[in-house]
Order: sequence, then structure tokens, then C-alpha cells
Amino acid sequence: MTATIEEFLSYMQAQKGSLPRTIATYRDSLTNAADYFVRQKGAEASWLTLVTDDFRAWEAEQMQRGYNASYVKKNMAALRSMYKFLLREGRVKVDPVRLVKNPKQSKRLPTFVRETEMDRLFDYYDFGEGYLGLRDRTILLLLYHTGIRASELLGLDVDDLDLDGCSLRVTGKGDKQRIVPFGPELRDTLYIYIKERAAHIASYSQNRSSKKNSSLFPPPRAAPVCATTSCASWSTTPSAPSPPRSAVRLTSCATPSPPPCSPTVPSSKPSSSSSATRPSPPPPSTPTPPLPNSRISTPRPIHETTKSSPRSLRT
Repeated sequence: MTATIEEFLSYMQAQKGSLPRTIATYRDSLTNAADYFVRQKGAEASWLTLVTDDFRAWEAEQMQRGYNASYVKKNMAALRSMYKFLLREGRVKVDPVRLVKNPKQSKRLPTFVRETEMDRLFDYYDFGEGYLGLRDRTILLLLYHTGIRASELLGLDVDDLDLDGCSLRVTGKGDKQRIVPFGPELRDTLYIYIKERAAHIASYSQNRSSKKNSSLFPPPRAAPVCATTSCASWSTTPSAPSPPRSAVRLTSCATPSPPPCSPTVPSSKPSSSSSATRPSPPPPSTPTPPLPNSRISTPRPIHETTKSSPRSLRT
């Protein structure tokens, strides 16, 4: 039974282009089912000889062991996919899982975020100054406008953007691509972000060999560290209020530069006669305060008289 599972997973990966996480999920579901049938029927158990009642018994045992309905449904979906593969290969004539019904799932009300709440987030929340704050705001705005998955957002490249046509090329599951349109508000924010992204990458690529990074949201890089000096902490002065979303235009955002490293001050303590033969221990280093996280900040208070203007539903 294990050999059949591996053949099916190889077909899923090579022919259908399934993601590694999907392959791992299918392997777990099919392996658990194979272990159950081996315990019930012995070593002679085979996928070619199982009948519908066998799968119904396996489904009932999972429910008795306390698994939720969505987990059992996922396991049955893996079996149905494998038997479609066996039918296509001509190894079985009938799919024994086709008559097995999925367990009923409990219905629950969907949760959602109101448009006014999103307006309050983008208008009044302080995302911080510089590249990191602009990046976080752009990511949330892009997810809100387009509705793409988080994994699809991480796979976006700069070449996938068409700012003149207000469209985005997204690569989803199975390497399938689709075109997602967006509005002028996200286009203006992306214009500003692209400029800040180029400046951010250029600040770390100077005087060092680095490969070209085409990712739209590249991973953060560590700040330069001096080997013989201790760098001071970033300035924690309060930032100016961010403009409302309706006032965002094609302007450039200022990126704060790290303060210069302070040279190590030599010790002014006179050396004794014995210090000529034995070196004196280095002075204790003063602990450097941690860098403030520009992505974590408290929401700004909203006056009762302030009201956000209603906006139409975004695409």
C-alpha cells in the first residue's frame, strides 16, 4: 500500500504541480488510512481489494476517536483523489469511496471586518517612519484591496505589478496565474513603496556583493554593525501624524538613516608599572539599549468629532 501512495504523490507533484505542503498533507492522510486497514485485514490488505464498507468503518472510527468533521473530510478527500488516479491508470474499475458521505460540519457565522474599522486602521494607526512602516501599511492595504492569500503575496515580484493598468499578476496554487485589478488608492501607495524599496535595497548593497532581489517584499536585513565600536540607539522622538488616506499622493517618504557609530574612548586610567608586562583587562562595555520596533506602536486617540468619510466597496 505504501508503494501505491508514493506513486500517487509523485503524480501529484510532477503532473498537477501540487505544493509541498499539499503533498505532506496527502501523505499523512493516506498513511493513517493504510495503517488502519493493515490492522484490520492484516498484511494482505490492498487498495485494489477494499470496498465501500471498509471506508465507512474507517470514517466512523475517526469520529469515535473525537476528530472533528473537517479533519475527517480532508482525509476522505485524499482517498478520493488517489482512487481517481487509480481509475485513470486502469488499476481499479470502481471507486469504492464515491458512495461514502462526508460527516456533517457544524455551521458557524462568518466573521468579517467592517469598512469603517479598516478606515480607522489606515487613517489613524501609526505604522512608523521609514521603510518598515511603509512596507507594513502597503502589505495590509494590498491584502485588503485584492483579497489574495498571504502565501501569494510573499511570492509577488516587482515585474508582477502593472501600475499604469492598475493590475497585479498573482501566481496561486498549482502555479496558476491570474490578473487581479485594484484601485487608484493602492496604486498611489505602491508608487511610493517602490521608490522606498529601491532606496532600502541600495543602502545595504553598497560596497558589498549581493544578488539582485526581485521580490516585491524582500525579507528584512540586519543593520550594519561596527566590529570595534558600539552603535548608539535609534532616535525615539515622536513622529508626525500620518496623513489621511484620501491625501496620499505621489510623494516621496523620508527614510531615517542610522546614527553614526561612536568610536571607542580609550581608558584615561594611568597604567601601573606592572601593566607593562601584563595587559590590563578591557573596560566593561555599556549595554546598548535595544532598537525600537517601528512596526509596533499604539493607536492614536480619535476625537469624538472626527468621522471617516464613507468609501465605496473596493475591488
